[in-house]
Amino acid sequence: MHYNDFLTTLKTCPFCELSQRILLENNSAYLTYSLAPYHPDHLLVVPKRHVEHILDLTDDEIKDIDALEK
Repeated sequence: MHYNDFLTTLKTCPFCELSQRILLENNSAYLTYSLAPYHPDHLLVVPKRHVEHILDLTDDEIKDIDALEK
C-alpha cells in the first residue's frame, strides 16, 4: 500500500492504540513496524504521548527515542 493511499483510509491517529504491534519499548517511546513501509523492514520509533509536532517532545522523551534508535 502506498503511503498516500494509507493516509486517506485513516479515521484516527495511526500511532495511538498500537499495543499489539510493539516490538520494544521504554518509559516514553516504543518501536513498531510500519503498516505503509517505504522499504522492507521499515521500523518506527514513536513517543507514547500524543504530540502534534516533534518540537513538543520533552527532553526525557527525546532521550528515550534516541535509546530505541540504537
